Amino acid sequence: MRILSVNVGKPKTVVWKGEQVSTGIFKYPIDGRVQIRALGVEGDGQAEAKFHGGIDKAVYAYPDENRLYWRDFLNRDDVDFGMFGENLTTTGWLDADLYIGDHWQFGEAVLMPLQPRIPCFKLGLRFGDASVTEHFIKARKFGTYFKVIKEGEVKAGDAIQRIKKSEYDLTIQDIVDNYVLKEKDMGKIRGLLDIPFFPADLKAHFSRFLK
Repeated sequence: MRILSVNVGKPKTVVWKGEQVSTGIFKYPIDGRVQIRALGVEGDGQAEAKFHGGIDKAVYAYPDENRLYWRDFLNRDDVDFGMFGENLTTTGWLDADLYIGDHWQFGEAVLMPLQPRIPCFKLGLRFGDASVTEHFIKARKFGTYFKVIKEGEVKAGDAIQRIKKSEYDLTIQDIVDNYVLKEKDMGKIRGLLDIPFFPADLKAHFSRFLK
């Protein structure tokens, strides 16, 4: 398991469907080492802090295995590193391998998988194709937001390894599946709600299925 690419980008305003939209989804690979801090990757930025970035969404990682899937599915040769707005393009694991509360070492940094990235229309904006967001949701290949446990430098080529297994037997994919699929696993939803550090917005979303 390793980092294939580190990607950053500052927010910019683009025209989408006749309107000006501010977005930080345009991220591109950078060379050399970069510092991961508690609030995100140095040199990176988000347009809407309410939805991206911050303590619980500091680093977004996306598996290269998924990137290659989308390159074939969309029949496009421009599905490059950073295309999904990810800070880290990785290889060797998928969302189903990440347990909420795990500690993973990325280079010098230690990160904790906490929640998936819920896609919005800006993914379609990045691809220049609004249908991509719908395809993305149906495929349930969302990628993961990590919380920073220990700040540190990373670079492309750095190894990734799990250094502490979570006490919770619930994965990022479990969140995605119960978010997207009509048939809910109520046992897993109860388990997610019992995690004390589970993000408040997702708690509110899943709590309504217990009422």
